[in-house]
Amino acid sequence: MNYKTLFILIIVQIVFFGCTNESKTPQPEKEQVNRVVAYLPYYRMAKLNPEQLDLVTDVIVFSVFPDPLTGKIKVYEDNSTGNTIFENQLGKAGLKEADIDKVVSLCKAKKVKTHLCVGGGDYALPFSQLVDNGKSVIFAKQLKAFCLDKGLNGVDIDWEFPKSGDVDKVGILFKALYDELNSSGISLSGAFASSIKWQKPSIESAVNNAHMLDMINVMGYRYDMTNLLEVKSVYVDTYGVDRSKLIAGIPFYTFGDGEAKGKPYFWLMNKINAEGVTITPSMNQITIDGINYKYNGVDRIKEKVKYGMNNLGGVMIWELGHDIAPSEELSLLKAVNDGVSELH
Repeated sequence: MNYKTLFILIIVQIVFFGCTNESKTPQPEKEQVNRVVAYLPYYRMAKLNPEQLDLVTDVIVFSVFPDPLTGKIKVYEDNSTGNTIFENQLGKAGLKEADIDKVVSLCKAKKVKTHLCVGGGDYALPFSQLVDNGKSVIFAKQLKAFCLDKGLNGVDIDWEFPKSGDVDKVGILFKALYDELNSSGISLSGAFASSIKWQKPSIESAVNNAHMLDMINVMGYRYDMTNLLEVKSVYVDTYGVDRSKLIAGIPFYTFGDGEAKGKPYFWLMNKINAEGVTITPSMNQITIDGINYKYNGVDRIKEKVKYGMNNLGGVMIWELGHDIAPSEELSLLKAVNDGVSELH
């Protein structure tokens, strides 16, 4: 064997064993994205505190609605000066174009992503009609143009809630949206149920379309840890959804026993201050004027945040305008941030 042949054999062995060893090297897991996502309804715009944006990663502006007959965003008042007012779910004045511009500007300054919510508030039938009327692509194209014009990072669909016969229709709408939005770098997300017992079609819709979704915002707002555990059990353990896409809902509101409608956390804090009652971070309920109010206190919020960050993709807040100022010790958004900080 001459030196030339020996040299070639050595090179082949180096390449072979190098490739073999490289193939056995464990590949790093996909980096876990821990998100703090907050919905901001049009009727809470006045309460937006720019300091809050230092403590979130994403803001979802709530909300506009599709016209199932035309495939266009419903407009309440068309204003040529750039301050169009969009319809809410009741057909009345809702989100203002100027408020979208304001939120996008503030978020960009803080490097926070801004998304536009479509739907919400038990708004389901018009989505189904939109698909039945063959207007999904028209609607997707208008949303893309609107997001590009306004500098929005994403679209969030709140089909609340699809029936069993709507699951395929959800897929048709999401496919139309994904095809239009993704090519322009606009993300697609959705709000879905947490309970497979009560809202199985919503969960099936999320699972079937998870590959197109950047975030799956799960609306589980109980006052204990049940919903968060359910999110992992149903979405991850049962259906195998990528946990990094799952954003678990936490409530910034309170319910009084026997009351049908919740009240903002700031209302509860104002009531407590007016009554001269002292509360602690560990408390999750309090009796005022004979009514017992349940809520997520500071310690419970931190517990949920830690679970959401360790086991899912983060947490979602309904809603940002419900909180008190983040500079206050009992602020729930401050508790969210403290929970994240304590993980590091």
